[in-house]
Amino acid sequence: LDCSNCPKLTVIPHIKGLKELDCSYCLKLTVIPHIKGLEFLICYNCPKLTVIPHIKGLEKLWCSNCPKLTVIPHIKGLRKLWCSNCHITIIPNIKGLKKLSCANCPKLTNIPHIKGLEELYCSDCINLLVIPTEVKNLYCPNCPKLFKSKRRPKSIKNYIPYYRIKYYTKQRYFNEWYYSPHNAGGKRIKNNMLHLFPIH
Repeated sequence: LDCSNCPKLTVIPHIKGLKELDCSYCLKLTVIPHIKGLEFLICYNCPKLTVIPHIKGLEKLWCSNCPKLTVIPHIKGLRKLWCSNCHITIIPNIKGLKKLSCANCPKLTNIPHIKGLEELYCSDCINLLVIPTEVKNLYCPNCPKLFKSKRRPKSIKNYIPYYRIKYYTKQRYFNEWYYSPHNAGGKRIKNNMLHLFPIH
């Protein structure tokens, strides 16, 4: 169900059997229904949204740019989480989470060690002190306290400061700076182990 860009929408009905829900840019939406069996929830840019329901079986959650959102539920089985530009204070330790984007979350201080995490994007988290020590692809510029922290990953010191890449996804066009200490199937720069990789 795609009900995005409906600025006057305030309520989404409970639709049994729904697998994907896109309610992004619904400016008056305050509540997401608890839909059993939902697998992919897109609710970014919902400025009045305060709570994400605990939906068992949810695999992908995109709730970035929701300024009133402070808590991400611990959803077992969640594989991809985008929660950038929110006022969250804690990232739940979800076993099996593969991709996490929590950039520009000013109240976030700690990202737990999530076993199996492959990609982490945590740029512009100005109070971030701790991140996982084992992650394949890391993007963490503009985190001033992290680079001063004794608990930063040792591999950070080996990163090249900047390298420009461009790529596309189904949702939007990206033009960003990325870091990666491991081979992600992209381009390698000799001796520095920098690789370019897309978000799927």
